[in-house]
Amino acid sequence: MEVFKLDITNERDRARIDNHDFDVFVANAAINEGGPLGEMPMDRIRAIFEVNVFATLESVQFAARKLVKKGKGKIVFLSSMAGIITTPYGGPYAATEHAIEGMALTLKDELKEFGVQVGTINPGAYNTGFNDRAAEEKWKWYDGERILQEKI
Repeated sequence: MEVFKLDITNERDRARIDNHDFDVFVANAAINEGGPLGEMPMDRIRAIFEVNVFATLESVQFAARKLVKKGKGKIVFLSSMAGIITTPYGGPYAATEHAIEGMALTLKDELKEFGVQVGTINPGAYNTGFNDRAAEEKWKWYDGERILQEKI
């Protein structure tokens, strides 16, 4: 087994996928940021979508082309329970994971005839620090005092 790390938001890194011969491609990249969906700045939401949806799909497209040429292989999206259910203050991340679920189901049907299988893995929360960092990020922009004052 060969495992290599790449920055899927970097075009040159994504192109490195073509340099490897593989039978299984695991799409496992995501960022997260918590906070109220109605308050989160759009640039933060766009950044989450850029990594979790658009760059993920671009990397999967590279892999899919290789596997279709081979006539076999597997693509595994590491999604999340957030792609199936939602929780308050997790809206942007959940939206991207729902998008991953939709892409995976679509690709599963589209690539089946070419011998390429597609699936998802949907883990729940693990104590890796990922969710802690997401919760901390909102304090860079969220002003709970302002919201409270506006209610008064």
